[in-house]
Amino acid sequence: MAKFSQTFLQGLLQPSYQEGLFEAARGIGAAPQMRALQQQQQGQQQVIAEANTALQSNDPAQLTAVSQKLAALGTPEATKLAFQLTQRLNQLQGPEAQLRKIQLEEAQANQQKRLQTERSKNVVAAWTAMGEADRVKFKGQLPVDDQLLIDNAELQDLERQKRVEEIESWQTSKDAPLPVVSVETAIGNLTDGDIKTALEADLKAVTDLIPAEGEQYSYAGQRNKLAAQIKAINERAFRAIVAEDSARISDERFDRSTIRQVEADIATYRPTKQQLETRASELEQKADKWGDDVEDFYEDAEKALIDEYRERQEGRLKILVPSYERSEDVSESFTNEQEELITANMNEYGKTREEIITALKKKGRL
Repeated sequence: MAKFSQTFLQGLLQPSYQEGLFEAARGIGAAPQMRALQQQQQGQQQVIAEANTALQSNDPAQLTAVSQKLAALGTPEATKLAFQLTQRLNQLQGPEAQLRKIQLEEAQANQQKRLQTERSKNVVAAWTAMGEADRVKFKGQLPVDDQLLIDNAELQDLERQKRVEEIESWQTSKDAPLPVVSVETAIGNLTDGDIKTALEADLKAVTDLIPAEGEQYSYAGQRNKLAAQIKAINERAFRAIVAEDSARISDERFDRSTIRQVEADIATYRPTKQQLETRASELEQKADKWGDDVEDFYEDAEKALIDEYRERQEGRLKILVPSYERSEDVSESFTNEQEELITANMNEYGKTREEIITALKKKGRL
């Protein structure tokens, strides 16, 4: 069998050699073969041109797409360009680029959270402004998440009604205790400083007008007027409380959803073939071991890439959800079937990965 030198084989890939083949093909009248070869060369030149354009584009998607085309060509020039594109892609996806991306994502998440919080507050505000019959009908038409907001508002409304009963008892009975302590407590639980300060000042202005024991009111009907003013302050406090509660519940729900999505992404992440090959080649060069093939480093490359991805995503989570803490369960290893079970339950029940893993373990399914 004829053997050809490596130099000769590489020469087959050079444009100058291919041009010579065109001339030879023309000489013997092999037009179909000549056209096919010419089309192949034109295709290669087009991909090379796309690669040079991609290097100037700073577009990760374009760089990735052209790298795949170059890998398919397999020529020395294509391999060299593919390496340059990979280096450029790594630069664009380096720490500074990742930080800018996370900062943009954080701003978008905060905006989305604010919009969701305002919506939740508006839902509860609409409910509080309704009569009892309309409240029941309104709640029944809401999604489950919004109904949970109303459940909390209903509990707060019961507390509001208790305070109203205390005020009315004081209004009609001189022996009833002063009804400001429970109202003060409700106001004291608020976190919004401005609203809290304003309500405390208004309540003090009313209580300052209540005569000391043994003294008389300044005019007839003053006790009733003061009771009405305390009722109004109690109502404002109630609305402020349910608004803050709905905002808190909405924020917690948004954070749980973010954690659930990122944890699911971490659990299902697998590097691409190109990423594996690039990292395995790097490990092979660093290892400096004779006789090892690049395939021998695939397992270590995959583990390193997955670990790096997890660290990046957890760092991203700490920015998006400052209170986030990774549990030990998140780092556990599970089979593909178990991971699918965990992800399916996270999506179905709207719980975090940690919560689902704990629940499945209790049921003996993990």
